[in-house]
Amino acid sequence: VLNTNYTNNTHHTDDMMYEHKAAAYYPGWREKIQKLQKGDTVFLYKSGTGIIAFGVADGKLQKATCDGYADYEYYMHLDKFIKLQTPISAAKMKELTNQGFPFRTTMFSISEEAAKILMETIK
Repeated sequence: VLNTNYTNNTHHTDDMMYEHKAAAYYPGWREKIQKLQKGDTVFLYKSGTGIIAFGVADGKLQKATCDGYADYEYYMHLDKFIKLQTPISAAKMKELTNQGFPFRTTMFSISEEAAKILMETIK
């Protein structure tokens, strides 16, 4: 689950949705994207809204200029990108999976079981 950084910069969320990518910005956070591997399902989480989209990481780390700083954005393209018509709120995620999540972090892993439950809910 990747936090889209909506609270700090709404443009970042819009960019991820438009470009179908998982991204993180600035040293200390951007490196999280390096942990994604080809085939990983990535849920995009927008603060205050919930999971708004998901896709499958292509495994190719890319870098871009952010706020005038070279290579301050690390990103990975998401194949099979789907924008949810109805977001899954943090409360709903907790209810469905019967567990809590660290939503304030840049990115966190969830179990395969939790991912399966979320995918079933989306379908």
